[in-house]
Amino acid sequence: ARVWEGGGGDDDDADNDDIVHSDHTNRLREDTSIYHAGGIEDEAGAAAEADRRTLMSMTRSAPDIVTYNTLLSIAARAGRPREAEEILEGMISRATTNSSNNGGDEVVKPDNISFNTVLLAWSTSKDPEGSKRTEQILCRMQDMADSGDLDVRPDHASLTTIINAIASSAKRNKDAPFQAADIIRRMENNKESSLRPDVVTYTSLIKCWTESGRPQAADRAEKIIDLLHKRYDRGYEECMPDATAYNVAMNAIARSDAPHAAERVEALLDRMQYHYHKGENKDLAPTTHSFSTAMLAWARSGDPTGALRAEKLLKTMHDLE
Repeated sequence: ARVWEGGGGDDDDADNDDIVHSDHTNRLREDTSIYHAGGIEDEAGAAAEADRRTLMSMTRSAPDIVTYNTLLSIAARAGRPREAEEILEGMISRATTNSSNNGGDEVVKPDNISFNTVLLAWSTSKDPEGSKRTEQILCRMQDMADSGDLDVRPDHASLTTIINAIASSAKRNKDAPFQAADIIRRMENNKESSLRPDVVTYTSLIKCWTESGRPQAADRAEKIIDLLHKRYDRGYEECMPDATAYNVAMNAIARSDAPHAAERVEALLDRMQYHYHKGENKDLAPTTHSFSTAMLAWARSGDPTGALRAEKLLKTMHDLE
């Protein structure tokens, strides 16, 4: 089974920010400077020129997984996803060839850090193929894991990265929110909390709906907030709603042409304050952004009482300071 499809657990009625890299970047050989190896004076050039021969000459001994992952990280930070993927493909190819030959020289196999770094490179690039490539790489990870290579099994970072990649394509891909929602739906019942969607994942989904410009974005934003509360009440602690999720949902409604948008935004603000003042969730303390979004919604509502409502919200915000 795909890791994001779960392995059981309670059934839900689902409506459906950067990968944190490991500390591998600190383990480069002390006599090596990847950024300037072989006369290469920038990160992108170093990544583009990195093949096995260059790696061998850069280190006192054969390159290890740390060396390769560091090169992948350099390519990702330099905005060179194709070079990063070429390095990854080379690792996979050499590992496969070595396995077919029943041994030989020790070959470095990619791990999920390797794959996640390439996923990050594609997800943060402006390349129009970024969203498609992240999905293909995720499927490649799962296929390899299904074949017994558990070192490349997708984890929460993998899944969050692809959701962010799909969300970033929403302006040009109107089906993006449906694609993201489908992946999240398959993740929801996983027994491992690290592989279930959390509040950050759902917040990315709200952003995806907003950026898609679809008319149902406001309705979906409200439903996702409801879903977060529902899942949290059922024991999924990773889904505890926070101010960021609410602010993103409020923004989705405020930017829409949905009926009664201003009232709906203020209703979410009231809901935040209710849960916060009740002591249920300190992460729901309304922020300046929360009040500003509600005031903006009233300002663009065209309602004759809009100015008065906005002024009242401003006073409430100042009273809370």
